[in-house]
Parts: sequence; C-alpha cells; structure tokens
Amino acid sequence: MSITHVHDVVRAHLSAVSQGKNGERYILAGEDHSVAEFVAEFARLSGTKTPRVAPAWVLKIFGRVSVMVAAIRDRRDHEPDRDGPL
Repeated sequence: MSITHVHDVVRAHLSAVSQGKNGERYILAGEDHSVAEFVAEFARLSGTKTPRVAPAWVLKIFGRVSVMVAAIRDRRDHEPDRDGPL
C-alpha cells in the first residue's frame, strides 16, 4: 500500500498543471507499507491495541463457509412462502 501525504499530492498536481504536457499521465506514490504496518501505526496513533491477525487458513475456511451460508440464505429468499395464502 502506498501512502502519500496530502501536501505531496497537492504539490504534484500543481507541478503537473504548470509543467506537465497535454495527454500525459503521471503516477504519484509515496512510501510502500504492508497493511499490517498501516494497521499497527493507526492503532499506535489512536492509542488502541493492534488487532490480532488470524492465520490464512482460518480466513480461507471462514470465506468458504460464508459463501455457503449466503447461497443457502439466497435460496431461502427465493422460495415461495409456505405459510402464506394459497
């Protein structure tokens, strides 16, 4: 994840307006950080604990189970109401 300070973004835009060429595109990027580094810094600055990270295999299982639950719920939403008048 690339994090750039707003002042650097403004400077880059102003520079592109004054020195850039029509039709050109410019890439603006700051320092690269992992999501874990970003979350840890955010927690430090906000005075909270860094959240615990689940292992990848737990997240994969959770993802698959949540897809199955969503599919079952979706089917139920489309079934006719058995308690309704017919």
